[in-house]
Amino acid sequence: MKKFYVIGDPIDHSLSPLLHRFFLERFNIAGEYQAKKVPVDELSSAIDFFIQNNTSGINITTPLKEKIVALTDELTPEAEIIGSVNTIKFFDGKIIGHNTDAIGFQQSLLKSGYVLKDKQAIIFGAGGAARAIAVGLIRAQCQKISIINRNFDKAIALANWVTNRFPKAHVEALRNEVHIVEAALQNCHLIVNTTIVGMGSLADRSVLPSAELLHDNMLVYDLIYRPYRTTLIRQAEEKNIVWQNGIDMLICQGFESLKFWIDRELTLDHTLYVELRNMLRREVCRE
Repeated sequence: MKKFYVIGDPIDHSLSPLLHRFFLERFNIAGEYQAKKVPVDELSSAIDFFIQNNTSGINITTPLKEKIVALTDELTPEAEIIGSVNTIKFFDGKIIGHNTDAIGFQQSLLKSGYVLKDKQAIIFGAGGAARAIAVGLIRAQCQKISIINRNFDKAIALANWVTNRFPKAHVEALRNEVHIVEAALQNCHLIVNTTIVGMGSLADRSVLPSAELLHDNMLVYDLIYRPYRTTLIRQAEEKNIVWQNGIDMLICQGFESLKFWIDRELTLDHTLYVELRNMLRREVCRE
């Protein structure tokens, strides 16, 4: 019986247990998956607990993705590039850190049939999620990436971080001012919100001041999935614009985590993907 966990603080909101229990059952994997609250100052002792209890793998969420790096014995190339870890496995006496966010984001767009090659994208936010999204966009041959953040210095830092790792990428930092955002959106094909604007106490807010800034031939992607339809998503619906929320990325990055843990060929076909999306949507929308 394999043991898997998702850890973070807070953790009660996580859909990962529902998602991975579905995976375990559907792929006939003998195992269990639980959520465990782990504050930052208890991370080291928690890892010791998992090792002693023969844990196979763990998903890592906020605020532990950067902190866990120092506790790993080795990192996969993907984790090294992104600079954070959202998945670890215990293998041959070692803690191996991995990151499935960038590939999960790419796969979620492919599932929807959206092609990024030669397109222009805007990322709202400059944290760890934005970093992974930027890597995913570059790998998908996105033509240009604009980073907009409330703190302009952080936007510049992320743009520099990306450029240092991908010198051929066309990446810029923009100030979060209405006229600048409006100008950037004119030639934009994809908007990705990686911030917390649209959830919790900010549920009535959007990274965009108006739906009128949106236009046809654009995809709006909000990494938030609680609520299922954020204010940004509602703005997209108002203009009949295609949108995705964080459930799509959750499924795909979770599936990549499972493949990392299990030495076995697995396929996430369209029928299974749609079934999962509907199940998770029902869970979120019943709140």
